[in-house]
Amino acid sequence: MSVFICVSVDKYTHFECKRQGYNALIGGIMKGIGKRLKELRQVLGLSQKEFGERIGRSWRAIQNYEAEQRVPDETTLKLIEVLFNVNPEWLREGKGKPFFEEVGRLSPKWPVYEKRMREKLMELAREIVDGHIEHLYSKEEISKLSEPFKELLYRTALNILSGAYQSLSFTLERCIDWYLGKHPLRKLEDKMRTSQTQNDGAPGEE
Repeated sequence: MSVFICVSVDKYTHFECKRQGYNALIGGIMKGIGKRLKELRQVLGLSQKEFGERIGRSWRAIQNYEAEQRVPDETTLKLIEVLFNVNPEWLREGKGKPFFEEVGRLSPKWPVYEKRMREKLMELAREIVDGHIEHLYSKEEISKLSEPFKELLYRTALNILSGAYQSLSFTLERCIDWYLGKHPLRKLEDKMRTSQTQNDGAPGEE
């Protein structure tokens, strides 16, 4: 195992040393994770930008993950595993099958649906930004806003709405899974309840 010795010139230098040490250490444990992330993304039919938007990361971050110049943190790994029904052992260590069986639930039309939702979110983002500009600022102030700046506002609004959409999508899926008894925790809870019922019904010792 490599040992990292850092001379802390300032807090930023110290942080960078710690981050590099973390990436090298975890990268050794999860060797090949970049290749697996790329494989997963391609199976899902997503570009680096689209994949990043699904998990709240920039396309540059995805590029760095796939090139193994950076290692995803635990939060990102968990999100990928839950969102796409990915086997944690496969993602982290390359063991077993990539997906849990639930991945077959996705309709072939899902990418088309998601594309349509993205278009609607973009329309909504523009409507919200334009509405705020129109009702909160004078014509003179509005005339000073350049098109590139307005595009930046549209993109910012879109990113926020996309994050909210992904959160809602995730919540809906987990709520429905729970109701149908398909959520892993629900299965465990049902199993424990059944076991408890059986124990309660068993004859006691005299």
